[in-house]
Amino acid sequence: MQVFINRIHEKYIALTQTWFMQENFTPEDLLCLIYRETNAVQTLAMNDALDKDEQLAAAYDELVTAHRHLPKAQFRPTATTIQNILDYSKHPTLV
Repeated sequence: MQVFINRIHEKYIALTQTWFMQENFTPEDLLCLIYRETNAVQTLAMNDALDKDEQLAAAYDELVTAHRHLPKAQFRPTATTIQNILDYSKHPTLV
C-alpha cells in the first residue's frame, strides 16, 4: 500500500511542477478553466498566473465576458415545438 501511495505522490509532484512551471497558457487553457475542465493543480496554477500576468488576466476577462453572452442551452422544447411535432404525427407518412 505504501508503494502505491508513494507512486501517487510522485505523480502529483511531477504534475504540480509541470503546471506551475508553465509560463504561457493558451486561450484553450483559459477556456478549460472557464468551463471547469481543469483539475485542482491546473486551476491553482492558472489562478496564480492570472494574478501575476495582467495580459493573461485581460484575455481571461475577455473570454469570460464572451462566455456570458453566449446563448444558454435549452433542454426543454418550447410549447410551439411540441405542438408542431404532435401536428406532424397526425399526418399519414408518405412512403
